[in-house]
Amino acid sequence: MKANEFRIGNLVLDQFGRVAKIETVGFENTVRLTTDTYKCENVSLNGCNPINITPDWLSRFGAKKNVTQLCFKIGKKYGALIMMNGTCDFYDYKGRTIAIIKYVHQLQNLYFALTGEELKLLA
Repeated sequence: MKANEFRIGNLVLDQFGRVAKIETVGFENTVRLTTDTYKCENVSLNGCNPINITPDWLSRFGAKKNVTQLCFKIGKKYGALIMMNGTCDFYDYKGRTIAIIKYVHQLQNLYFALTGEELKLLA
């Protein structure tokens, strides 16, 4: 993972597999992380891992499930993220695939780029 893929507020897995939030992005591929129980200074991104996007994570951001897919709409004019058969694609409202989302931080970054707002966890 490279520091330029991340924004402050992105979620990653720390070196112990715990979900952590990036507080700062530093030089030489380092970040400062926080969780509910600790704050870490200048951790190398080499010890961190991205969080795979899963139905559970999409639900935590407010996605709605129907019979065959999980849908997460981004605003009224941007498009929707559809998870079906283990893949997660972002479609515009004309039905064109715009991006394939593999990780939580990618969804957070896409949401911010389109709306100018942070994506919030509901639970």
